[in-house]
Amino acid sequence: MASSKRRSEIHALSIEESHLRFASSDGSVTLLCQPGFLAKNQLPSMASKPFKVPSLSRTCGNEDEDRLLCPVRSLKFYLSRVKSIRGFRKRLFIP
Repeated sequence: MASSKRRSEIHALSIEESHLRFASSDGSVTLLCQPGFLAKNQLPSMASKPFKVPSLSRTCGNEDEDRLLCPVRSLKFYLSRVKSIRGFRKRLFIP
């Protein structure tokens, strides 16, 4: 993903409403790890910080092939594809 986060942080991302937010204003997505997750370089007294992944929709036109590389578009596609098998899982990516 276009986040520069460690694998463990990517694995701990959550789909809960307050942890996965798509912005209609700029097309970006804001992500946050599951409650209780502690990153390798994070102090226990510090809360996890959300991070924003920008969309390419503002820089690419509808005819531009690069729009297919948009991480926000890919995430939306992934979420729709795994919806039927997700069940009760709250992690963003299903192993």
